[in-house]
Amino acid sequence: MRKMPSQKSIYKFWHQLGGREILSKHSITLEVQFDSFGKTKLDCFACGSSENIQRCHIDARSVGGNDEVSNLHLLCARCHVESEMLSGERYWIWLKNMIENHWCYFTEHILNRREKLGFSNEKLLDVYKKSGLDAAIEYMAYFESDTQSDVESFKSSFKEKLEKLKKLADKNHSE
Repeated sequence: MRKMPSQKSIYKFWHQLGGREILSKHSITLEVQFDSFGKTKLDCFACGSSENIQRCHIDARSVGGNDEVSNLHLLCARCHVESEMLSGERYWIWLKNMIENHWCYFTEHILNRREKLGFSNEKLLDVYKKSGLDAAIEYMAYFESDTQSDVESFKSSFKEKLEKLKKLADKNHSE
């Protein structure tokens, strides 16, 4: 079983010199938040929520990311899901936009971009029904990726997520 750093150690890294240097390369500043007793709050780095905070990989393990504090951020469940398919520069752009704008603005931006390129949920479902899961993932990857390397990374990460969801659904169904 792998051992990931604690939320506190992740927070500490990103608010000290090493983490701040990485953030400044992406023109990002994280604000330190305090609770009513003056203690540091472990809030979502992207939206500031304090609900359901999770340790999240910047670069997914499926694309070579590790469990070091320099590759982990604290995100709420909503932002974690939002950023699941992002890695590298795309993740940093997402994070910067999340910090500078309200999170729903950026989500709307992504959906608008997909629609402008011709994406539709109906078409995705149609592709899935006619050609199967791999074709549906390929369709999604087209709208999520700018380079062939990004496409392969997206497909790999997306398949991994789908397998986890299927296992969870199967487990819940059998109970």
